[in-house]
Amino acid sequence: MFGDNDNLSALIAQITNADLLFLLSDVDGLYDKDPNRFPEARLVNTVRKVDESIEKLASGTRSEKSVGGMMSKIEAAKKAGHYGIPTRLVGGGVKDVVLRVLQGEELGTFFVAKKRLPRKKCWIAFAFKTKGRVWVDEGAEKAITGGGGSLLPSGITGVEGDFARGECVEISNRAGTIVGRGIANYSSADVAQIKGSKSIEIERKLGYKYTEEVIHRDNMVVL
Repeated sequence: MFGDNDNLSALIAQITNADLLFLLSDVDGLYDKDPNRFPEARLVNTVRKVDESIEKLASGTRSEKSVGGMMSKIEAAKKAGHYGIPTRLVGGGVKDVVLRVLQGEELGTFFVAKKRLPRKKCWIAFAFKTKGRVWVDEGAEKAITGGGGSLLPSGITGVEGDFARGECVEISNRAGTIVGRGIANYSSADVAQIKGSKSIEIERKLGYKYTEEVIHRDNMVVL
């Protein structure tokens, strides 16, 4: 179940291998301020990365006609960007706006795409509903975010929620920031027993062993 058409459109763009996602709005694009309140507000022509500073532009307002109404569109553009699909946010009331963009006019706000993630990892990142969370230490965070490593039980400091083997979980660092998502090879009850342990100790503590990794890197996406 999806909460809004913007995010649904990003998923459909990924499924169909679209070259470009158009988001049509009742404003001309993303502004640095609410254009209805601040006449001096300037249009943001290009967004190279959807980070905190961009998300702040969309927070705290109530209407699609104001900057905050852009939140779902920014989220959709972020998702599409992970799929390798750029997004163009334009005013839907502008005559022939889609044709004009396809003919080369730089209207609205353009969101640059990242390198395309594999489809499986796209769904892990955005489509699966998470059932819990595991907390990791600094060493595990570095291995995951910088070294392309899997998550081993030795790097886990805590577990939250009630999840089964094969369900999607969030991975958080000590500060509580979500650094990734992945498919768990063990249930939350199992993880609670083996957290902080070496992989060779899994079978002794549980009485069985599926894999050495709690989350394998092939079933994980770094956020």
